[in-house]
Amino acid sequence: MLVASAAPVCEDRAGGCAGASSGARDALERIAQLYAVEKVLRGRSADERNTGRQEHARPLAAALKQWFEDHLAQKSETAKALRYALRRWAGLTLYLMMGASRWTPMLDERALRPIKLNAKNSLFA
Repeated sequence: MLVASAAPVCEDRAGGCAGASSGARDALERIAQLYAVEKVLRGRSADERNTGRQEHARPLAAALKQWFEDHLAQKSETAKALRYALRRWAGLTLYLMMGASRWTPMLDERALRPIKLNAKNSLFA
């Protein structure tokens, strides 16, 4: 059984959300729940990650999308960010459909960095 619980984001980091609205804090805590699921799934096989994402992350993502849609009426910077995220929702949730994909692309980007540096350096050779 997969158990993921997210600690409140703003209380973890000293002053991490100082000045943030309650809506922004709530959104960050919902996103932190998705990260918590990925933390538990890290290092597992693609099939296990896919199953875990379908069972745990997909309902959290659906609830997050609904929360985003419910908070669009506000005229605030947070609402502006929510509209931005909703316009890109398909790309944001693409990882839910593929167990082999990663939640964040950092490792993939690091793997490609030497190729890009080599291409850039060859311009000056």
